[in-house]
Amino acid sequence: MKTFILISGLFIVCSCNKSSESVATRLLRTESTDYNGNVFYSEYGYDNQDRIVTITNHKNSELPALAVAISYNGNEAVLVSHPDVDPLYNRTTEVHLTLDANGRTLERIEYTQDESKPQPFPGSGKFTKDTLLCQYDANGLLNKTTESRYDSTWSDSVSYMAGRLTDTATYTNEEGNLTLVDEHAVYPRNISQAGVITVAGGTSVYHNEFRYKKSFANKTDFKNAAVLNEYVQYYEPWLNRNYKNMADQAIRNTVDKDINGAVIFSGTSTIDIERTYNSNGLLSTVNILSQNTPYTIINYFYGR
Repeated sequence: MKTFILISGLFIVCSCNKSSESVATRLLRTESTDYNGNVFYSEYGYDNQDRIVTITNHKNSELPALAVAISYNGNEAVLVSHPDVDPLYNRTTEVHLTLDANGRTLERIEYTQDESKPQPFPGSGKFTKDTLLCQYDANGLLNKTTESRYDSTWSDSVSYMAGRLTDTATYTNEEGNLTLVDEHAVYPRNISQAGVITVAGGTSVYHNEFRYKKSFANKTDFKNAAVLNEYVQYYEPWLNRNYKNMADQAIRNTVDKDINGAVIFSGTSTIDIERTYNSNGLLSTVNILSQNTPYTIINYFYGR
């Protein structure tokens, strides 16, 4: 249900005479390779407080382009992007993240506005407002999210569609790791065309399991976890320094039903993951061993 851009802190050890050197722990870029051998680069720019303020993307040898600009105001981070995801529309996406004292997301509000390009449907547009609330347990681990979304699409007042979504997800944590996410979404839609209104929509149930047989360490750059979590795919739990391990397997069961309760899709996907770490103990490579993901391998590069 989310669009994504693929995927810090700077820990300095110093003495009074400043003889110690800083360790390269700040995430500078990721390189993601797809099944056709294309490499997608995401580079992270920082301000003087080590906060990510820009994300720049490019594919293979193409010129880098600004994908996301990020600003901060107190405990709020605002991410603005203009993803080119629909050839008929110019899109602006603005995400407001309210953070707690530990930098975790408490509230996420996304506004998406699409304005039609001159052809072929002048006067048409799209609008979405999506609100996500997060709750954490006593150990600082995510244990529940609630989401509500409103979206509408129109074309010269001839046709109009309005939809709502409510989604609740519960997170089960065992021995310091996320093991289960159970999510239930309901999304009714009203479609008006030439004065005729049709009710559509349906429900989706997701059951995600995470396994840790290989005990991969939960070691990476967590300084800007709330921002980086905007682009985490479903087979990776949200970045959180309080987890003990990183998963080596994710299993996703999905059941979609129409407005009348008839099953229109049911399926299971299993993602197996290998991980390697650099000389500083930080996550260096994620090797995805399954065919139903966008990328085969993701490399992480750190600096000061």
